Amino acid sequence: MILFPPKPSNSTIDVQDEANQTTISWKNPHGSASRYLIVIFMLAWLGGWAVGLYSVGNTLLSGDVNPFLIFWMIAWTVGGLMAIRNVYILARPTKPERLTFDSISLNYKRGTVPFGGVEWNFGKRNNDELFKTFQKIKNKYSILKKDIGDVKLERIGENQRLTIDYGSERIEIGEFLQEPEREWLLEVLKKWKSII
Repeated sequence: MILFPPKPSNSTIDVQDEANQTTISWKNPHGSASRYLIVIFMLAWLGGWAVGLYSVGNTLLSGDVNPFLIFWMIAWTVGGLMAIRNVYILARPTKPERLTFDSISLNYKRGTVPFGGVEWNFGKRNNDELFKTFQKIKNKYSILKKDIGDVKLERIGENQRLTIDYGSERIEIGEFLQEPEREWLLEVLKKWKSII
């Protein structure tokens, strides 16, 4: 369907070109092994959390109702639920990022990365980037070719971003690719978009 330019050497991008569609995928980062130390710590903390929840729950059920204990129980429950969610996010397997397109549409799956791919280095991240890690991000898009706006590569500070405009949304693709790989992907997407 598309005559692909040569991929950069040592590229992690995988291309599967079939008769009706093309799939381009690449692995997302797995994160460092230290994330499992955090998971172990959080699981141990959750053991203590469960004991505290049981103890205060028994106290409240025995009729010794204290406003502070009620407040503590609510806060403790919320904290435990957040810890359970973070254990899941840190321990889940990563899934590759994927673009699948045919002659009329593009399907994009963001894949998964541990903790949104953010390295917890507060000295190098600004507040906007840190806030983005807690936002709900759409993981799948199915877009008709005619609805795709600009496909562009731009530099923001030291970072390079490959984006596709879709209505009022700007979708970033290949956040964890190397710059030459993003440049290659830009060429592929522009060629695909230009084919009528």
